[in-house]
Amino acid sequence: GTGMAPFFRSRLPAPGPEWREPSLDALRRFFLDPAAWLLRERLRLDLGWRDEDLQDDEPLVAERPDVRALSTRLLNAWPEVEPGFDPADLAHAGSELPTGAIGDAVLRRLWPDLKALSGTIRDAMRDPPLAPRAWRQEFSIASEPWALHGTWHDLRAWGRLRWQAAPFAPRDLLGNWIEHLALCVAPPPGVEPRTRLLAPGVELSFQPVDDARGTLAELLGWMRLGHCEPLPFFPRTSWTYVDAGYRLATARPVWSGGGRDRPGESARPSNRIAWRGIADPLGERFDAVARSVFDPLRRHLVSGGSTA
Repeated sequence: GTGMAPFFRSRLPAPGPEWREPSLDALRRFFLDPAAWLLRERLRLDLGWRDEDLQDDEPLVAERPDVRALSTRLLNAWPEVEPGFDPADLAHAGSELPTGAIGDAVLRRLWPDLKALSGTIRDAMRDPPLAPRAWRQEFSIASEPWALHGTWHDLRAWGRLRWQAAPFAPRDLLGNWIEHLALCVAPPPGVEPRTRLLAPGVELSFQPVDDARGTLAELLGWMRLGHCEPLPFFPRTSWTYVDAGYRLATARPVWSGGGRDRPGESARPSNRIAWRGIADPLGERFDAVARSVFDPLRRHLVSGGSTA
C-alpha cells in the first residue's frame, strides 16, 4: 500500500559490463515482467515463485485455463495421430474436460478451429527449416557499449512461424514482437524478415520494420533503466492503455483489478514488492514506455487470414 515505506528508496547504480550483453531471450523476459527481472536478476532475490505459476494474463479473447490446456494438448498430438481418429478419445484421456455432455459440447466447439489450425501449420512447415544460426548485434545505449545476441532456430526462407492453441494475449504479442525486431536487424542470408502468428480462428503477421535497429535500441534503453529502478511497464495495463487511445480511465482497472476474482496487474507479487509505497505508477513515464513499446508493434501487426 501507499502507507508503506518504498522498497526502492534510491536508484541502483547503472548496470556494469556484465549486464550489457543480454540474450534476446533475456530482453523478452525482461519486458514480460520488468519488476520480477529487477528483483530476481539484479538484486538476486529468491522470489519464491516461477513466472509460469502466475497465470494472471488474459488473452485478447477470454478462454478458461483448462480449455487452453486441452487445446494445446490436442494440437500438439495432431501430427502423431492416425487419419480419421476420434478426437473425443484423445480429449477424454486427459483431465481437462468434465465428463459427459458438458465435456463433449466443449470439444465440439473447439475441434473445428483446432483442426483447421493444424492444417495451416502443417502446410506452413512443409518447407524445410534452415540450419540454426548464431547472431550478435552491437548498440550504443546511453554512451555505453551494449550487445544483443541469440541463435535462430526453425527459420524458413519466408520468415518465422509461431503458433499456439490459445488466443493471443498482450504478453504473447510482445514476446513475438521483440523476436521479430531482432530478425529484422539480424536476418540470415536469404530469409525474409516476416513473422506469422497462428492461433485457432486467427492469423496475424508482423511485417518488416524499417527502423528495427532504432526500435530495439529504445527497448535496450528501457532495459538499462529497469536495472536501476522499477520500470512502469505492465504488459496488460500498458496494452490496454495504448489500445484504448491512451485513456488512463480504461487502463486503470486492468492495473487495480476488479475484486478477488479479477486481480489486476498490481496484485502480481513482483509488482507488489517493487512498487510498494508508490502512490501511482501510471504516470508520465508509464505513458512514455507504453507508447515506445506498443505503438510500433501495433503499426506493424497485420491481420491476415482471420476467421474470427
